[in-house]
Amino acid sequence: MARLLTPTQRDRSRGIATALAGSVAAGAVAGVGLVTAVVANESTAAQALRATARAEAEAQERRTAEAARAAALDASYGAQVAWAAAHPVEVERPRPLRTVVDPGAIVRASAPGVARIGGSGSRASSNGSSGGSSSGSSTRLRAPAAPPPAPVAVVPPVPSTAS
Repeated sequence: MARLLTPTQRDRSRGIATALAGSVAAGAVAGVGLVTAVVANESTAAQALRATARAEAEAQERRTAEAARAAALDASYGAQVAWAAAHPVEVERPRPLRTVVDPGAIVRASAPGVARIGGSGSRASSNGSSGGSSSGSSTRLRAPAAPPPAPVAVVPPVPSTAS
């Protein structure tokens, strides 16, 4: 049987087939990479458009909600102002207190009939006011009254035993 190819021709054809198969494989890989890149680029562009549209919708929704909230606050504030005008409130603030005792107050407190030793409270003085306050327009102070005289002890006579 006669050989179709010589060993040199066989080696050359094998090298050409290997090179051709490698070139086709490399072209296929490059084609797949190119198609993948194009699809990824289109997908990224579509996603960016969707994200932009979604961000615009959310921003519009936020602006609408903020406007509604501001309108509700304005209405609520107006109602509160109207209610406050109709219902005024007095606020009492505690102020610091200071007790001042001057010599005039001591003299008035020790006037006769104002205080009792061992007693509590005060009696009404001759002008009808309580003992600790002064309601007269006179600024002259009265001198304290003289103390009452000491009680005199009455000693009963001792009966006599002598006759």
